[in-house]
Amino acid sequence: MKKEDIIYMAGFFDGEGHIRFNNNIIKRQNTKDSISYSIVIRIVNTNLPLLEHLKEIWGGHIYHRKIKGGRYKNAHDLVISNKDSVKKFIELVYPYSFIKKEQIDRALDSYKLVRGYDYFDI
Repeated sequence: MKKEDIIYMAGFFDGEGHIRFNNNIIKRQNTKDSISYSIVIRIVNTNLPLLEHLKEIWGGHIYHRKIKGGRYKNAHDLVISNKDSVKKFIELVYPYSFIKKEQIDRALDSYKLVRGYDYFDI
């Protein structure tokens, strides 16, 4: 991937995206419930072809938001949740991120706090 593409993605993510640490409770019928921890990247925009292009590069899924009323365009969410894809995204984008760098650090710190090891150790 070209350095210019990575820098563009960092700027686009700074303006249109966020990163979140998730903890999901997995309900089980005959055994104890378990908790799954993950880091998810979400980028929201009205330009579907751009998000489709980014999905080809980074992976993930696109979800569509239908905006009611005629004032705003419909929005689309690119969600990257696969651990390998999230790792690749963070490794490449982090050095060029300006606004979201603190948010990335908080998500990684939260993961380490509850799991006891660094997100990049596995």
